[in-house]
Parts: sequence; structure tokens; C-alpha cells
Amino acid sequence: MSLHAAPKDSIASYSLIRKGPGSPLTTTVTKDQVRQFAAAQRFFEHGCDFLYSAEALRHHPRNEHIPEIVVLGASNVGKSSFLNALVGKEGRAKVGQRPGKTKLMNAFGVGPRPQTPRSLVRTGSAPPKHSLILVDTPGYGYRSQATWGAEILKYLEMRQRLRGAVVLLSLIKRKPSAEDMWVLRALAELNTRTLVVVTKADRQRPAEWPLVCSRMADAVLREMNSLDETVCGNRWRAAVAGAESDVYVTAAGMDLEGKLGNGAGMGGVRAAILQMAGFDVRTEVTKTAENVVYAGPTVSFDDIQWG
Repeated sequence: MSLHAAPKDSIASYSLIRKGPGSPLTTTVTKDQVRQFAAAQRFFEHGCDFLYSAEALRHHPRNEHIPEIVVLGASNVGKSSFLNALVGKEGRAKVGQRPGKTKLMNAFGVGPRPQTPRSLVRTGSAPPKHSLILVDTPGYGYRSQATWGAEILKYLEMRQRLRGAVVLLSLIKRKPSAEDMWVLRALAELNTRTLVVVTKADRQRPAEWPLVCSRMADAVLREMNSLDETVCGNRWRAAVAGAESDVYVTAAGMDLEGKLGNGAGMGGVRAAILQMAGFDVRTEVTKTAENVVYAGPTVSFDDIQWG
């Protein structure tokens, strides 16, 4: 079932669902955004490979070139479904029947092979095969191990190529949990760029999800603004711009998983993640100047050598 086959007004028919501070829930997209979302979809669906598992920071391989994005969320938030929808491949990340199934940090390489000059590659190391690394983490809460916080915080604080965190919040309880608030506070204290994505919007009644999502987003935005003011002197939110400062809504766990395309809010989320990682998303995905220093010259997505 394609995106165009989704019933009108179904969540699956929206490529963008987001809410910014003081603005209504937005689902309308411009022609430019349609092109941006298409480019972002091509990037993520180009390829996805499992790279490694790590129990602690010291177990992560050295990474000197490729931006990393970490995905955080409670044990029952649907991280695996979200990652599968993000890369357009059902089953890439294992969806467990029991909350808390993921015990290790799992890294996935996505996107095309970057053009990395050999002079920048450490002797004895292979050139990177992917443009972006996604790091899935064990869910917090639901009897998760007590060591979770310490190891994740070490990764967030010390990982050189980490460019931001995606925090998934479940809409089922209709408000952030105490654990969610703890994670947001930790990210604020570390001044880690943060993109909040509300999941499981499809679990709400069709007539109710826009209002429920809007209220949830407002609560999250108020909390983040408060943390920004009281914890880090307005430095945390100042690090994000435009689309990254909004709260996004998805329904990545729908029966269409793997076939959503940019539906169920995934288009906007893909573009925002790439922006946070340091890519310029227009009609094609290109590296920004910050990434060029580490990964070679700026190259358009369509001109990248796939070899």
C-alpha cells in the first residue's frame, strides 16, 4: 500500500506533522518541502547496515568522520518500529514483543558512501561506507538495568562525532513521563542538540489525535523552554534552528511499516534529523561545511559515487 493509497485524512497521508512554540499543529507542506522530503527519503532508503553493538562507551569503535545521531526513548515507545520506518526497511531493527528487549547500544550505517579523501583515513582503517550512523539505545524504565543512565550519559558527553539526539515520547499516556523529563534534563545539561518525536499517534481515535498531539507537544515545549532557561542559560535551545526546534508527530508502528514512505509524519522527521546531523536538505542532500572538514568536499546526493 503506497502513501497515495492511504485514505484521505488518515495519519498515513501526512508527510509532516509538527508543532512549534506558539503555533498550531501543522500538516501542510510546501512544494520545496515535498522535494526536501523526497531527497531525505532517498538518503535513508539508499541502504542500512548493522555495524556493531556496544555495552559501554569504550566498546564503540573509533569514528573520526561520520556524524552520529542517537535515538532515545522508554522501553515501550516503539524505537524499533521508528527506526524501521526511518530507513524504509521492515525488520531492520528487531521489534520485540516485550518492552526492554534491547540491552545494548546498536549502531546502524545509513545513506550513501561518502567521498572521504584517503589522507583523512587513519592508516590501517577502511574508508567509511555510510554517510550517517544511527545509534539505537536500550529503553529506559520498565526494569531496565540501573547502569543504563551512566553508560548513555558517557556516550552523550564524550562521543566526538555525536551530532544530536532524537527523543521518542509515546502519546499513549498523553503526557511525558518522569523518566522522559529526566532524559530531557540530562540532554539540556549536556547541551546536546535534541529533536523530540511523539510516537503512536495512530493509537488515538481519528477525530482526537490532532488535539491530543497538540497538547502533548505544548507540554513538551514548555518543559524544554523551562529547562533551557533554568539549567543552561538559554544555550540549549539556541543551538537548534528552524525545524529542529519543533516537536514532531509520527505513527511509525502502523501496519504500513516499511511501506510508509514519507507518510505518517516520517518525511518531516527524516529532513529534521539530517539537518541536525549537519546535512543541507533541499532537492538533494549535501554536506555542510562542518562535515566537509571530516568527510571530504561537498557533494550532491545525486552526484555521489556509489561504488
